[in-house]
Amino acid sequence: MSPVESVCRAVNSRQLQQYGGVIVVALDGRSGDGQEWIFRRDPSLRIDWHDAVLRSDDDIPYLAPESQLLFKSRDARPKDDVDAHEVIPDLDDRRRQFLRQWLPQDHHWQRLL
Repeated sequence: MSPVESVCRAVNSRQLQQYGGVIVVALDGRSGDGQEWIFRRDPSLRIDWHDAVLRSDDDIPYLAPESQLLFKSRDARPKDDVDAHEVIPDLDDRRRQFLRQWLPQDHHWQRLL
């Protein structure tokens, strides 16, 4: 089992942890299998764990930004639109492609991609 898988299996998305004053929502290890993170709202959307779970400079695991945006996209609120406008320009081409493929073609964030 990889280190990412170990962390993902050990935590639940409803847990909140505080690290150095930053609140971190832990990733639900049940949102995937041994190889891939699987979007629980649409199991056809999946990526390798090493792409789904990134690590901060302090080695704290977090869900990749494009996956976070995917969760927010279903019922996007004004603050989610702000997040999309701030985050999408900083995504690399590969992560933009993931989000482009995952979002419905008529979603208003598609124009940011």
